[in-house]
Amino acid sequence: ALAGVAQTWAKSDLKGAIAWAKSLPPENDRDEIIRTALIGKASVEPGPALDLVGMVPPGGRDNYFATTTGARVLSAAARTDYDATVAWLAAHPGRLGREDLMGLAQTFTERLNADPISFLATHSADGSLSVLLPAMDSALLNSASGQRQPVWEWLKTQPESDRVNGLRREVLQSGSWQDPELAMRMVKDIPKTAQGDEQVRNLARNLLNNGSRVNNLDKYLEQAPE
Repeated sequence: ALAGVAQTWAKSDLKGAIAWAKSLPPENDRDEIIRTALIGKASVEPGPALDLVGMVPPGGRDNYFATTTGARVLSAAARTDYDATVAWLAAHPGRLGREDLMGLAQTFTERLNADPISFLATHSADGSLSVLLPAMDSALLNSASGQRQPVWEWLKTQPESDRVNGLRREVLQSGSWQDPELAMRMVKDIPKTAQGDEQVRNLARNLLNNGSRVNNLDKYLEQAPE
């Protein structure tokens, strides 16, 4: 009930809601009430809520998806104003960790599935693509797994850069776990550079899961390009 009050109050007066939550008796979970206030604010205005994510511990439940403070606030923020949320992330690199960025997963996946090429082009142009790589990894492993091939085709048209190499790594990694045959067909498109060679080595590690799937080696060698 207290969290519900804080969530509603914060939409119009975040500072007041937080001050009230801090004044509550210690037997109440004040951190959780403040988290809920931040989620309430994110549901109407992402920036101010995201600015204050670090004021409470990250929280999160072991083996549960997107339950950290950052993930919960980010999820509400992305549903409210995706573009403003991504702009905040690009302007504050490193403020939220990989687990926090899983809060983008649902909204990110919906947009990627709707038009992958336009989606990638937009985030490449505004410089946010590298910030969003953890969310891309989650999307490609889950409800956007069917977009690996379009994403890969887009990557083939891009000049070499750190963000292109990072995205290429995410596509190969998710493919090696879920669609090894596709991942190995992609190998022929990897540049013959030091970075490209390292990506091939990483693909091999992932295909064999560091040795736990070594029984598949003969099959992979039969399928692999030269």
